[in-house]
Amino acid sequence: MTLWPFRYTLRCQPRDDLDPSLGTLTDHTLYIGSSNNVSQRLCFHFQDDSHGTQFTKRFQPLSVDKLCVQRPVGTKQCLSWEDEAVIEAMWEMMQAYTHPQAWRCVAGGSWSKPQGLQMPFPLRLRLKSNGSR
Repeated sequence: MTLWPFRYTLRCQPRDDLDPSLGTLTDHTLYIGSSNNVSQRLCFHFQDDSHGTQFTKRFQPLSVDKLCVQRPVGTKQCLSWEDEAVIEAMWEMMQAYTHPQAWRCVAGGSWSKPQGLQMPFPLRLRLKSNGSR
């Protein structure tokens, strides 16, 4: 049996650890993940035990915002697919809101620690190449 990887976006409780000048941006906290067993993984995120991620334990998921499936690939490619989606969501957040910290309202993949202090390098490159911020 072939398992098809899924990527999902969760809309989570508002972050309470961001700069207050972000204002209503804190209503747009997203977490992006991937799994070959998406139903089990989503259940883990929505449970109040140790099976979720550090991020979704702190900022409880409220709903599934997006769900995508990809042709079967290896674990490394699946994680890369997840990381690309996180950077894209951060980019979209930066475009939708003018605050320079808007990217912090998105987590997942290699950038899932709530206390991440630096903007991810791929996002910095993208902003630089587009002449933004």
